[in-house]
Amino acid sequence: QAKTSAAKSAADAVAKKAELYNTAKSKYPHQLSELTDKTTGTPPVSQTGEPYYLDEKTVKTPGTALADGHAPTEGANAIEYHPCGTNDSGAEVKYYNFSTNKVESRQIGSC
Repeated sequence: QAKTSAAKSAADAVAKKAELYNTAKSKYPHQLSELTDKTTGTPPVSQTGEPYYLDEKTVKTPGTALADGHAPTEGANAIEYHPCGTNDSGAEVKYYNFSTNKVESRQIGSC
């Protein structure tokens, strides 16, 4: 139960930060690293002070796609992020429910 709560919290954090990113840039991030990278652009500009910045320790992109019955080796903070819709108008955030051994997801924006 605790791992599932942690996984859901990580997914909720990604969804919230992606919404903030959308507010700032009028589109959702194309990939999770757009929220977790400390710097962006050339020359590099720090984004750690941005409201949408998410510390990379908070979430991890799983090495393989999340699948029912296969707990991710990265643990509870393994989050799959997929942009969707036209011009990144939304996203799907997936996490592993350790109680039911199933992948759960939520959509943000319009897909």
